Amino acid sequence: MKKKKKKHQGHYCRICGEYKANEKFSGKGHARHICKACSSLSPACRNELEKLNKIIPIPVYDVEDSYEAEDGYMEEEPFYGTITLAELSDTDKEDMYAPIYEAID
Repeated sequence: MKKKKKKHQGHYCRICGEYKANEKFSGKGHARHICKACSSLSPACRNELEKLNKIIPIPVYDVEDSYEAEDGYMEEEPFYGTITLAELSDTDKEDMYAPIYEAID
């Protein structure tokens, strides 16, 4: 019998790409799928983060979605930690944006 797919609790923020608890969203934020932290950002920064999230989606590690190996054990996958854009240094941001700007030009 196939295992049921795990449902994510809370809501998905379309700006930062994370699933967060209901308390992290304001009244209008629920409908727009924008958390309180992202709604407090400037519109320019918010638009840039949203575009970046569409171009390079942040990998989410979910154990239930892993495929089982032939011997019945789940294959180990690398863990991708999440880091916010504000936590990156300026040089890391430039290195991250360089291929995107080259592809656009």
